[in-house]
Amino acid sequence: MIIEEAKIFSFGKLQNINFQFKEGINVIYGANEQGKTTLHAFLMGMLFGMEKSRGRSAKGDAYSKYEPWHAPSFYSGALRFRVDGKPFYLERNFYSKDKREYLRNEIDKEELNVAYGDLDMLLGGIGREEFENTYD
Repeated sequence: MIIEEAKIFSFGKLQNINFQFKEGINVIYGANEQGKTTLHAFLMGMLFGMEKSRGRSAKGDAYSKYEPWHAPSFYSGALRFRVDGKPFYLERNFYSKDKREYLRNEIDKEELNVAYGDLDMLLGGIGREEFENTYD
């Protein structure tokens, strides 16, 4: 999988921002509090989903940490990526009251189903834990 673009509509401190990536290794750097960890959390959420915890544990979960304060219904973003040279588009709304995901093949416009494992298949066996290890 090659991630080409991350469009963050609203996720934590990042809003209405696009990141373009090149094939190969991409290094994200910057001063403290510039959004590097937030970008990583966004990519994790896009690829593996994000659940809102219940009760006391909700205070420290990733969902609550990155939920926008001013407009939680815009808690969303999109990814453009390639798998075996084929382009795909993934969009997610993380907002717990209107949770949605949309995945399509950009060549033939075929809609795929995240809930039935189509995204997992495209990830080729890479899980949350392996992806988390890409960040240091």
